[in-house]
Amino acid sequence: AVVISPAMYPSDTCLIDPYKDSARVKIIDNDCFPTNKYATKIEAQDWHNIPGFGLLREYFRLNAANPVVRLGSIKWVIVDQLSNLHFTLKLFMNVYLVDAVLKPNGKVFWFDS
Repeated sequence: AVVISPAMYPSDTCLIDPYKDSARVKIIDNDCFPTNKYATKIEAQDWHNIPGFGLLREYFRLNAANPVVRLGSIKWVIVDQLSNLHFTLKLFMNVYLVDAVLKPNGKVFWFDS
């Protein structure tokens, strides 16, 4: 357990109860966030040598390990793709409408022969 004393914090940024002069904190594990892949660089606070996309990939892997988060992410991607499909269909329908109205006896699409 780690004991945190009020002397560790400046008095102008926090309110200290005079009767509670310490707090015990139990550390469950000593893993780095999101994973231990870059633990040595994170603990050394060598922020400039940690690859940003690699750290982001590890964060995505951490989230994908949780089944609830993984399922919610998959659902959200599907909904976003349906939105893209809706936009594309509206675009082609508008092109067809404009081409059919402006040139009723001509070519309807630009790729017709």
